[in-house]
Amino acid sequence: MKIRRAEFIEEWIKALESGEYKQATGMLHNSKTGGYCCLGVACELANKLMPKTEDYIDAGENIALPASLVRFLGMS
Repeated sequence: MKIRRAEFIEEWIKALESGEYKQATGMLHNSKTGGYCCLGVACELANKLMPKTEDYIDAGENIALPASLVRFLGMS
């Protein structure tokens, strides 16, 4: 099942408000603190909700979203 952008964004907001993800800044995922910035949460959610492709969306300690997720979310 392919998820639509609007549905993904609704789930993203729920995830951000859930308290499940410890907050971090400056990188998508901080492995030292276990925290995620809001865009890192989007990466984690994409791996749970979106069909798997050849590109695994890894938050890692990156500072930018993967291009595939930027396109999906309609960001520039």
